Parts: sequence; structure tokens; C-alpha cells
Amino acid sequence: MLIAQGTSTSFDSKTHRQVRQIFTRLHYVHLAGELLANSSTASLEEDVLEHLQQAQEAQRHVWGQSELTRLGENAPALPAQEVGRRAQSQIYRQVLLGAITELWVDYLTRVEALRVSIGLEAYAQSDPLVKYKSQASEMFQTLLADIRAGVIGRIFLYQPRGAAAQVETVADSRSEPAAATVMAQSTDKRRKRHRH
Repeated sequence: MLIAQGTSTSFDSKTHRQVRQIFTRLHYVHLAGELLANSSTASLEEDVLEHLQQAQEAQRHVWGQSELTRLGENAPALPAQEVGRRAQSQIYRQVLLGAITELWVDYLTRVEALRVSIGLEAYAQSDPLVKYKSQASEMFQTLLADIRAGVIGRIFLYQPRGAAAQVETVADSRSEPAAATVMAQSTDKRRKRHRH
């Protein structure tokens, strides 16, 4: 693996700091092609699905162990696999909702832009309603594909927060209501000052 990657060191002209870039020298596409050339599609599909199921089970176990460690003595009396399954479904739910929310807003913005611009289709001697339906349908199919790709990419990159990050988040959330109260009181005082 070390042979496949190389590093390049240079200095940034603005900050005068050393910058190290890692680049790939060798790609294993040809080796993968040779290994897969004699495999049948059915056996290859079966191997990939089996590998993904094993990875999901290992991920579930690791997340369960992480959650049990984070909870410490407050941990439920459940095996790590069950705690991991619950954590995994919660993570999947969060990732799915996050991806849908981001992409849906973008989709609605693009559909609104399409709605505004579709009036020009009448000048091109074509039915604007037909054009709008076809382009909106294509955009929706693209949205679904983007959601699938976004969810899969996020799930593979997801890392559960450690215990230290959890403690900091809890401390921040406890201090936020106090800060909000102070801000509300200061704005009330400003309003009172402006009224008199």
C-alpha cells in the first residue's frame, strides 16, 4: 500500500508553511479486473452481498460496544449486538432524514426556477405544460438517485461521536438555555429603553 501512494512536499507562498500532498501512484483497477474476469455475475453478486452483510454486522457490534462504553454504568442489560442494532437504526434514520432534507430543499428551488423559466417554452412553439412535466419528472428521478447516493456515502463515512464529544455536547446544551435567558432579558431591557 505504501508503494501505491506518494507524497509531495512544498511551501505555501502565502502562509510560508510546509504543505504535504499525498497522491496515488498506482491504481489497482487492472488487478481487480483480472481477478474478476473469470468470476460469474451471480457468484460476484453473492460475494459482494455477503461481504456487505458481514460489514454491517461488524459495524453493528462496534457501535454497540461504543454505546455501552459511552453509557458506562447506566448501560442497559442488553448484549452489544442489540444495542448496536438500535444505535444503527437510529443512525440510519438520522442520515436518511438529513440527506432528504438537504436535497429536497435544493430540488424545490430548482423546480421553482423551472416553473419561472418554463414560460419561454411557448415562444419555441412547444406546450409548456408537457415540457414542465417531463423536466420535473427527470429532476425528481435525479433527486431520488442523489438521495440514494448521499445516504450510502454518508453511512460509509459516519463515525459515532466519542464519550468526550458527548459530554461537551451535553454541557453546551445545558448552558444554552441560560444564555438564551440572558439574551432575552437583555433584549427586553433594550425594548423598555426604547419605549420611554
